[in-house]
Amino acid sequence: MHHNRGPATPTVLRRSNGRYVPVEAAVDPVELAFEVALVKLDASDLIVVGDSIVQRGLLTITEIDEIAASYPPRIRAAVRRINGFAESGTETLVRLWLEEMRIPFVQQFMFRDSQRADFLLGRGLILEVDSVAHHASREQQQKDYNRDQYLRGLGYVVFRVTYDDVMRNWKFASEQLMLIIQRGEHLKIPAFRRGAR
Repeated sequence: MHHNRGPATPTVLRRSNGRYVPVEAAVDPVELAFEVALVKLDASDLIVVGDSIVQRGLLTITEIDEIAASYPPRIRAAVRRINGFAESGTETLVRLWLEEMRIPFVQQFMFRDSQRADFLLGRGLILEVDSVAHHASREQQQKDYNRDQYLRGLGYVVFRVTYDDVMRNWKFASEQLMLIIQRGEHLKIPAFRRGAR
């Protein structure tokens, strides 16, 4: 999942009214920046950017759809995959992989005590995606460790991947995740839920 980007080149957008709009400012309005993303980024990077924009409340899904409405079908298809649930770019990349592999999941799964996990795969496999920004401190790592213990105590299988796993070691990490799925561990109902069928 490693992405290489070449040198930046100036972008000029042609609006539907035929006028050209040069991108000149150091910080463009988010609508214009997203429009540049529509023409410059590949589908997965566009979805990552779109998820981030929606998650941060900078634009809504409706606004993003409206901006993309006059673009070619392949771009609109990518835009339709933006959901705004991901709290990091790596989480979006993992979601796209899960969709590609046709692995059923719930994103931002709510479990006991109103806590959230990044993904629930099947009925009993929690997949957590740690970004660099939110999981770098010792304190946050300890919270993650304690949460994993809590989830295991409830009967979930927990699989945690780091930024480096997603961006540099995805082949290995995804193979390990697939081994768990192939054994059917994701289908096991956690012990605390068995009585609540």
